[in-house]
Amino acid sequence: MYATKGGSTRRIAEWMAEGIEDADAEAVEVSNVRSLDCDLVILGSPVRVGRIHPSMVAFLEKNREKLSSVPKALFVVCFLTVLAGRYLRRFRSYLDGEVACYRVFTGRLGFIDRLDRDYAMEAGKNIAASIRS
Repeated sequence: MYATKGGSTRRIAEWMAEGIEDADAEAVEVSNVRSLDCDLVILGSPVRVGRIHPSMVAFLEKNREKLSSVPKALFVVCFLTVLAGRYLRRFRSYLDGEVACYRVFTGRLGFIDRLDRDYAMEAGKNIAASIRS
């Protein structure tokens, strides 16, 4: 489940779902989520001006209780990865319960595109495996 502004987070979420080969994984924008009846939730958001995407924040606030009992992982997409720890803590503050994994992806800034399909697919695979074990 992801929020996106420019499309980078959507692409990463799709690649992560593709990397989870042995399950019915699907990348769904938070505005289109109809059910939280799943074995694992990977939540992703871009960071713009140090903030988690507003639609992700609204989704987390609305579904805080439901998400508390679901195994989950978080990822952020930001150009300044040196600040990723701060962004992930902010993202985490909207959730109750354990968060099993965290990932950081470098996104796009203008014409500079640092998206990495292989890394995203491997991250999806590893997150799913770590939550199952």
